Amino acid sequence: MIDSALALGVALATVLFWLWRIPAAQRDVVYAEDGELFLLRGIEAGPWHVLLEPYAGYQHLVPRILSALAQGLPLERYGLATQVASVLVLAAIAGATVLLARDVVASRVARVALGLVPVVVPLAGLEVLANLANLHTYCLWLALWMLLWRPRAWWSASIVAVAMLAATLTEVQTLLLLPLAIARLAWMRERMLPIVAAFGIGVAGQVVTWIAAPRPIAQGSGIDVADVVVGWLVSAVRPLLVPDAQAALEGLRTVGLGPSLLVLVPFALAVVVVLVWGDARQRVASVATCLVSACVFGGSVLATPFDALDYAWREGDEWATVLLAVRYGVGAGMLVAAQVPLAVGVVLDRLARRRSAATRASRALRVAVASVAVALVAAMALLSPLSGSMREGQPGWQAQVDEAEAACEAGATVAELRVVPGARVVAVPCDDLLERVAADADA
Repeated sequence: MIDSALALGVALATVLFWLWRIPAAQRDVVYAEDGELFLLRGIEAGPWHVLLEPYAGYQHLVPRILSALAQGLPLERYGLATQVASVLVLAAIAGATVLLARDVVASRVARVALGLVPVVVPLAGLEVLANLANLHTYCLWLALWMLLWRPRAWWSASIVAVAMLAATLTEVQTLLLLPLAIARLAWMRERMLPIVAAFGIGVAGQVVTWIAAPRPIAQGSGIDVADVVVGWLVSAVRPLLVPDAQAALEGLRTVGLGPSLLVLVPFALAVVVVLVWGDARQRVASVATCLVSACVFGGSVLATPFDALDYAWREGDEWATVLLAVRYGVGAGMLVAAQVPLAVGVVLDRLARRRSAATRASRALRVAVASVAVALVAAMALLSPLSGSMREGQPGWQAQVDEAEAACEAGATVAELRVVPGARVVAVPCDDLLERVAADADA
């Protein structure tokens, strides 16, 4: 009962964080694929007919379902609807983490902090938070904790299995969790079977999609392992506590990688704590999150080898051309940040088992340890605005639809609606737009 209440509290905190982090004027701005892919294909072919249509080499099931639901509303409401839908899914994932991580993190304080990590990780506010296209990042996080969970009833295992299928059919990088899924087959209760089976079906669907409609691999500079390591440090780890890209760039230009290495220290110490004092399940969780963090960032960079992602062997002003604020660092960063709540949970477990656990000094020590996880979440939340927002200064969706309708009625043939980031536009034929507006008016 208490855990369920905490999960609901974390979900509510997620929605409140969105309202605080994304100003009202930006909650109507549509992000990239939310408009130019999910909406446009929905207009062309019908939103429910493209749920399993491949894009960039993989499936996007959850975003396409949410986009289809949003398209059931008046067109001018699409921008706000997609943000609300994506935030509610993130809220559900954050709340579910509190429940799923119970067997790994016994401390409720540490679990609440863990659930909030994907919400408040600073770099997410730049472009990942509150849009459909980047929900796959959070699906990877969810899939990891579902594989680490121990079901206690068939009905709960069935619910999690459905969530697992949705997550794996949304995020191709859940393939990285295959070793953990295989391990659960050997180290599992019988009730884990539907969850692992759902994982296998979803991952198989992603592999088939990749083979049938492979993602074009961009040609660019020769990205190597050194670039991945340095890039992970400056674009995934550093933003956890230094999210201001301009300040980080100036630091790299003047003093090099030293400050980024300092940011890594508390998370590295947290890993050591878990490996030394944690039990088998806690160690698996720590190692898995670390490895997946590195692989997620590395795979993303290697798949898009642009010159701006060539991080290694730079000095001084050479850093000026590097892309630090990159969305690839969000998923990798939240998995690094998870080490602190994991370590706090391990230490609190150890303190609770002491004979002196009931003494005033021991209670004070436990409060001090728990405050470390609270401080991390609070710090990341307060630092989040420093990462900026690609929505800032961009036109709202409702105003653009109204202007497009007027232009089409005046004789235009195509309406161009802007989406972020950059100068992207959704080119909607005026006949389709006017037909949709008329249908909305009749509804």
